[in-house]
Amino acid sequence: MWRITVLSLVVGVGVWVAHVAIESAFFSGGPFLDWRILNPSGLHVLYALPEILLVFGITLVWGLAYRRKMIRDISELKFEKEGLAEEYSIRTTLIGALPYPTMMVRRDRTVLFANKVAQEMGAVVGGQCWEDFGQCQFISDEDKACLNQHSDRPPGWTHCTFCLADEALRDSKNAIAPEVHAFGRIWETYWIPVNKDVFLHFSLDITDRKKAEKKLETESRMRETLLDGIPGCIALILKKSTREIVASNRFAKELGAVPGQVCFKTCAMRDDACPFCLAPELWKTDQPQRLEVEYRGTWYEGIWVPLSEDLYVHYIFDITERKQAEEALRDSEERYRRLFAAESDAILVFDAETREFVDVNPAAVSLYGYTREEFLDLKHWDITAEPEESDEIIQHMEVGDVARISVRYHRKKDGALFPVEISGSMFMLEGRQVLCGVIRDITDRKKAEEKATRHLAEMKFLSTTAMEFVDLQPETDVYELIGRRLKELVGDPIVVISSSDETNSKVIVRAILGVGKRFEAALKVLGRNPVGMSFPILESFLHQTASGKLVKLSEGIHHYTREKISKTTAKLIEKILGLGDMYSMQFFRGGTMFAIATIMMRKGDKLENPALVETYINHASVLLQNRRAEEQIAASLKEKEVLLREIHHRVKNNMQVIVSLLRIHARRTHEAGLKRIFDECRDRINAMSLIHEALYESEDVARIDFKAYLTMLCRNLSQAYDVSGKGITLTVERSNVALDIDQGIAVGMVISELVSNAFKHAFTKGKGGSVSLSLSGLEGEEVELIVQDDGKGLPPEIDIHNSTSIGLQLVVATITRELGGSIEVEREGGTRFVIRFICPNPQQRETPCALQKS
Repeated sequence: MWRITVLSLVVGVGVWVAHVAIESAFFSGGPFLDWRILNPSGLHVLYALPEILLVFGITLVWGLAYRRKMIRDISELKFEKEGLAEEYSIRTTLIGALPYPTMMVRRDRTVLFANKVAQEMGAVVGGQCWEDFGQCQFISDEDKACLNQHSDRPPGWTHCTFCLADEALRDSKNAIAPEVHAFGRIWETYWIPVNKDVFLHFSLDITDRKKAEKKLETESRMRETLLDGIPGCIALILKKSTREIVASNRFAKELGAVPGQVCFKTCAMRDDACPFCLAPELWKTDQPQRLEVEYRGTWYEGIWVPLSEDLYVHYIFDITERKQAEEALRDSEERYRRLFAAESDAILVFDAETREFVDVNPAAVSLYGYTREEFLDLKHWDITAEPEESDEIIQHMEVGDVARISVRYHRKKDGALFPVEISGSMFMLEGRQVLCGVIRDITDRKKAEEKATRHLAEMKFLSTTAMEFVDLQPETDVYELIGRRLKELVGDPIVVISSSDETNSKVIVRAILGVGKRFEAALKVLGRNPVGMSFPILESFLHQTASGKLVKLSEGIHHYTREKISKTTAKLIEKILGLGDMYSMQFFRGGTMFAIATIMMRKGDKLENPALVETYINHASVLLQNRRAEEQIAASLKEKEVLLREIHHRVKNNMQVIVSLLRIHARRTHEAGLKRIFDECRDRINAMSLIHEALYESEDVARIDFKAYLTMLCRNLSQAYDVSGKGITLTVERSNVALDIDQGIAVGMVISELVSNAFKHAFTKGKGGSVSLSLSGLEGEEVELIVQDDGKGLPPEIDIHNSTSIGLQLVVATITRELGGSIEVEREGGTRFVIRFICPNPQQRETPCALQKS
């Protein structure tokens, strides 16, 4: 208070002094300050006292008022200072405690405050934020370039390249740089204005968050990729509480189900909750849920699978086709069940692992004799008679092969075995592998096959033996052959083949087969070998065995040997040989018995195939009939051949007599013309005589060996015309054919005429020459005869077809009429006759000719 009073007094005195000074200067013209007025006795003092008091009072009042205000202001400032200090302390404490770099910075980028983290990163209080950070030794060159731009920054540049402080102060709102890469980390940087000149600057390290976001994004992409990879399926990832879509695949997006929306809002079914949603049940059980729903003619399958505490994946499949397939499968199964029950073959279904029967059809129950309940207690090896082979079949079926087994043997309930045909495969039934076998009883078929096989073997045997009979050589012992083949049919029994004479009064044993080592003991009892022995035939035996069937001999061997062997001896032989039943049958054909077959069975054996034996004996009867006929024909042919040779011999002799008579007459006549006629007739008859001589000397009386014939003919002609004394040679160059008697006589006549003419007219007297013959077969049935000489040649005026010569007329007529051939003449270098004719087809003639090429 006293300070205000003194101050007021001083102010009042000061105001008065100022007033006096002004007055002295302006009004009295004296000096600026006349100290005389300070004299107390002066009038100025009295005059100035009220003014001083007024100023003093005013100053005092103002001072008191100002004092009160100052007191109030000081109180307020003190209170405010205390609050600001506390707030500042709180702020610095909070900023300093932040785990990320934080600073208080002025507009000019001067750092007012920096927490410990910022200071460690280079921030200095009082320094420039961007320069301080730029000097940090831990910052890479790339980060420094980002902070201060180095020497490339423009003039007046005072902040980092990513600084947003100016925008924050200008707009008075927070500024954020969401992603700044510095110090090898990723930062989210904030600029928050405190006032118009100061801002709070801090950076959050979001490296881990960015990595997590990137990982989450990668997982999201993977999730969407996985969802998109599910074919034909709508897939959603939803939140538990809100049903909000977190992710969806492309099929769901095509329907409008995109992340951020509620699933049932985009559902094609309705606008409220899905009618088949099982999400609540999913969280109750924490197990995947599945539901099938039909909606508007389409079947859907929904699957809900939990992913985490708040997420689940929801799949929606269009299963209409599957439902249709299942319906078709049910229909098929129903049809299968009906077919299964109606199938005539037995069907067995059993477990692939345990081999226990799962199901059987009624046909299996009927075939095996078990009831269905009994079957279900059995295993597959309980019905098979070949367990090892059955296991091998099952192994093939287990690797996917379809087993088809033609013959196996199974066992019925009563133990009876029977052949079956099996076809089977493996498939899945109610979640387990089963084997299905279709069993067919082939007993009847096996019997039919065996019968057919046996019949085929019998037919083959009969055809083989028939061909054997056809190709049989004359020297073959037919009885031995028949007995051997009959032994092949009956097997172990003894076979005896006996022939009969023409009167059927007795039989002769021709062959015995299959007697074995005991036969020697039987021979001692019998006293001789029975082969070749003859036995009289009883009339009753002939009548009994002539039926074309095997007849059982009630009395054994003694049945037809009673005239030669006693009953006791016969029984002893049967005992030694161990004989049992005996059968006999005639080889009977056309009312004639040719032989008798006797089959002696071993004791205890039975004749297995009597029908085949009977058939074979009947076939063999044909052989014996043919053999007897052939023997008769051969004997007849032999007799006729002898007679024919005798005829040819006598004809030849008679012709030789005629030749001799002609030769005698020719010698006795003195007329040259008549003598020539006798000689020509002699030559012609001699040629025919030689034909008959060649025939009766030939092995085949129907054909002429022309090589031998021409040799004799040429020799006779050479001798008749004495060609050796004239220097003429006659040669036969080729003769490789054989002709019958008709063509042989004609060809012989032609050769005789042409060779005789050559000897008589072809050569000049005193000069020799040569004549040659050639008779050969050409292709096909054509025969060529060539007669040529190297003489003076046939005169050109002679036409062989219109000749007056009897010899040429005879030659042409014989060739054209009898042989049906042609004749040509070549006149250069002598005379050459070329004659061709056809040897007729043997099937068109009773006495065929044959071309035999040597």
